[in-house]
Amino acid sequence: MRSGFGFDLRSMEIFVETLEQGSQSAAARSLGLKQSSVSQSLANLEQALGVTLLNRHSRPLEPTGAGRFFYDRAKRLLNEARSTRRELVSGAFGRLHQVRMALVDSLATAVGQPLIEVIRRHTSDYTL
Repeated sequence: MRSGFGFDLRSMEIFVETLEQGSQSAAARSLGLKQSSVSQSLANLEQALGVTLLNRHSRPLEPTGAGRFFYDRAKRLLNEARSTRRELVSGAFGRLHQVRMALVDSLATAVGQPLIEVIRRHTSDYTL
C-alpha cells in the first residue's frame, strides 16, 4: 500500500465490490480487472491492516467482524470520494458548501432577513 493508512480508495473499492458481488471473480469482472489482481489487492489490504477481512471458506464470501466494520466505513468513504469528484468536475465553486451562523436576537432582527436572502443565493445548506 502506498498510504500510511494501510488502504487507499482503490483497495477499498475492490473490497466493497468483492463483498457486494459475492466472489473475487465477479468483482474482477465488474471492475474490469483480472481475478488475480483482486486477490492480490485483498491480500495486501489484509496484510497492511493486520486483520482478516473475509471468510474465504464461505460462498458467497462473507466479511469477518473486522470486515463488516471496514465495509461500512469503506462504503461511506467511497460515497464521499465520489461526491467530491462530482463536485470538482462540475466546477461549481461559486456556491458555498455550507454556512452556519449564530446571531444575537437584536442583530438577527435587524439584518436577519436580508442576510438570509444573500446566503440563499450562494448555498442551499445554511443554518442561521
